[in-house]
Amino acid sequence: CGDEMLAHFEVLLHVEKFRNLDLFHQGAYSIAARIYGQSSHRAARPVEFLGRPANGDGVDGLNGAFRSEPRAESGAGSTGGINDEDNSFRTTSFYVRYREEVHQVDEAALFHLALPVPHDFLMEPCVVQFELLFQKPKKAMSLNTPDLATQRLLPVATHKFLFQPSSLGSHGHCHLTFDEMHTCAVEAYASCSLLYFTGGPIDPTLRLYYPPEPLDPKKHPEDQPPPAPRGSYTTAAAPPVEAVRNGAPFPPVT
Repeated sequence: CGDEMLAHFEVLLHVEKFRNLDLFHQGAYSIAARIYGQSSHRAARPVEFLGRPANGDGVDGLNGAFRSEPRAESGAGSTGGINDEDNSFRTTSFYVRYREEVHQVDEAALFHLALPVPHDFLMEPCVVQFELLFQKPKKAMSLNTPDLATQRLLPVATHKFLFQPSSLGSHGHCHLTFDEMHTCAVEAYASCSLLYFTGGPIDPTLRLYYPPEPLDPKKHPEDQPPPAPRGSYTTAAAPPVEAVRNGAPFPPVT
């Protein structure tokens, strides 16, 4: 198989808050995220979920006990967590009813990213992909038409950013706006740090992620067949790390 040298990075993604500008539908919403190499498609593995502290003061890995409780319509919502099989992180769902409604999310995840080291030590750019997830209100279940959107959160919009991993580290602000069909604003932050280098045989069981084909622009996203679910989301104890709240914006992927 040959040998390769890998650089191992730790990436922290922190979703701070959500603001509804003019969403078309009331219902439960959530934000999902994943990281992968732009050219190699190597997927970062989510390793830790950082929920909201018990005192509700936001992400703080040094104080308080962490929890993840649904903040949705009456009844059980969807808790946040990491999905090891799908290589993704999801926030706890929150219920949106009105314009200009703001939800303080304050949940984060740590990812482990391993990239091949080129001769010039200039790492390939990586993509941070955010997805807006939506679930219709429970009252929609009373309709006779079967609809998966009443049963679970489904992706309806995507926003991507590029960042350049390096030995000096990188961090920045991700301002998500999604698209004209899903007009909301999400504030998120990302921080990337080099951990160590390894060398050895090429791993034949690489984690890879290939973005799905774009949705048909002539159809509403909620009316198109959703991808089949993979794995499940679980929570984990938070490590002693704090969310990064400053830095220059990461450029969006065009």
